[in-house]
Amino acid sequence: MAHAVSSIAKVGEQTAAAYAQLKAEVEAAVSAGRMVVEIDPALIADSAWRDRADSAFADEAFLALCQSLREHGQLNPVGLRRATTSDGAERYEIVFGHRRVRAARTLGAKVRAVLLGADDRTLIARMLVENAIRTDLSPWEKAQHYRRLLGEGVFSRAELARLLAVSPQEISNVLALAELPD
Repeated sequence: MAHAVSSIAKVGEQTAAAYAQLKAEVEAAVSAGRMVVEIDPALIADSAWRDRADSAFADEAFLALCQSLREHGQLNPVGLRRATTSDGAERYEIVFGHRRVRAARTLGAKVRAVLLGADDRTLIARMLVENAIRTDLSPWEKAQHYRRLLGEGVFSRAELARLLAVSPQEISNVLALAELPD
């Protein structure tokens, strides 16, 4: 009987150790952005560097996105970074995917996301890279965003051009649109 109890205890210890290792591996994968997680949209804040104008959340394309999410679910995860509130509660900030998060909020659905470790410059760089391949950001929205990034000293014109793989002249051309009236 003592041998059986000893064997059971040993199996229990091995199982606990294997569970702890698996838990650590999953947490590392989540933290490295290699695993998709579901997050309550109430815990997600827009980025202070959001490039979307408010009108982008009220047009036909946004309504079509909501309809697609309702019918097919969220196919592509958004990028989030962890943020902590002043009272120590864990929250998230959008790195990319503002429209998908807003659509999920509208539908009352959880948001599929990858968690990314990102300081402000890295967050903005990832947002810019994703936006560069997106076709539905208006030239005016892009110009307003570039102007803000340059005006607040996040990037120099040369750094922004290098990040987006365009010439500094192209950045200047886009910025000219920012001078147009709303």
